[in-house]
Amino acid sequence: RAAPAPDPGRRLTLSGLDAGHGPGDLLAAAIEGTCLHTRWTLAELTALAGTEVRRLTVFGGQVRVPLWMRVKAAVSAPPVEMVPAGDAVCAGAALIAGQAGGSLDDVPILPREPLPRDPALATAYDAAYERFLASATAPRPPYGQESR
Repeated sequence: RAAPAPDPGRRLTLSGLDAGHGPGDLLAAAIEGTCLHTRWTLAELTALAGTEVRRLTVFGGQVRVPLWMRVKAAVSAPPVEMVPAGDAVCAGAALIAGQAGGSLDDVPILPREPLPRDPALATAYDAAYERFLASATAPRPPYGQESR
């Protein structure tokens, strides 16, 4: 991993999986892991900057995956909103370039929508985040002695 604590030798850890889990469960685990890692990175950034995040805005391909947005809203500490525009990255780059070039006086803001946060799911993910953080920050076993 690269951030927030670089460790290029760190390996993927999956916990709680058994033979009854299938590909959908692995996809859900990947989405959850991504969201938990983002929460960790954001916590480290805000601690270093000495500030707080008032909202988290998501855009790009992930906004087309309802499960991802539901998990993102439940895992994230600040309120989450999404930019549903399919070309948000390109539009944002064009708007910034236009403003930097002096061709836009008022840069429009892409429409965004608040994501509802399921309180029960958020509570469950708070506990999952603590387990994730303990695993992610635990010392790595010496090479070749990893559990299988």
